Amino acid sequence: MRVLGAFGLLVTWVTLGEAWWIFTSNDRAVYPHAEVTDSCLQMARNGSCGFYSCLESRFPCSPHSFALEHGQRYCHRFEQHLADFTPNGREWVIAAKKCQTRFLLERYQHDVANCHTLNRVGWDRMSDCYLWEGFCRISWENKDALWQVFQARDLLHTTRIWRELLQLTRSCSGYNIHRFLEWVMNKINYLRG
Repeated sequence: MRVLGAFGLLVTWVTLGEAWWIFTSNDRAVYPHAEVTDSCLQMARNGSCGFYSCLESRFPCSPHSFALEHGQRYCHRFEQHLADFTPNGREWVIAAKKCQTRFLLERYQHDVANCHTLNRVGWDRMSDCYLWEGFCRISWENKDALWQVFQARDLLHTTRIWRELLQLTRSCSGYNIHRFLEWVMNKINYLRG
């Protein structure tokens, strides 16, 4: 029952956080500050974390940049904890990273960008890539590794991560995703005391 109460609180928190993000988002056109380079194109095709710096250099969207605050951060964390994943989990990490950077490659090559759109597309493609590459299949057996990547302070600080986790949960019915979400909620309740 405690998990269900925490889940209801989580849904409310995510909804309010999303409303805040929408009204404070950076909805402005940004023109390129850097040229498209072959090395950045290759990083995107390979799923390299360095591509996110290329995207931010070309279209600076800080301080609320998906590229640096989320894309690059989680990309590096996945690399840092790659050995903690099962063999199937490692294949998933590599495929999901490539999927994300390849989707953002098109945006990188545009002549103008909108920071709000870059953020939205970045988050949307993150979820899509996780699903398409098999998150539902690998999440339970890799829950400890995923916990290391999506650290507790992120889960308590960034409501967008919760929105994506809830979306993944809805999309993964029939898998161990409900056990995974309950496990995450129990970990957070434990941390909260």
